[in-house]
Amino acid sequence: MPKCAVELQIGDYDHWRQSYDRGHAARANAGFSNARVFHNVDNPSEILVVGDAESADKIHAFMADPAQRERMQSGGVQGEPKVHVIQD
Repeated sequence: MPKCAVELQIGDYDHWRQSYDRGHAARANAGFSNARVFHNVDNPSEILVVGDAESADKIHAFMADPAQRERMQSGGVQGEPKVHVIQD
């Protein structure tokens, strides 16, 4: 199963985390599961979300969806997320 890593720049972590937690069902519908959230110890506004991806196509479609973009923006994501679908 592929993995997905999403790099984000955020403002306030607590605000972002509440928004992220509310988006669980949307991520599950997109085939994104077992997600873990990491932040850069030198810059806590840099977030990395890593999890399992059902397929690269579903993840890319989810990230391009206007509703998801709005959720990310209202949650405090700044700029464009970097999406990496990887496999070993």
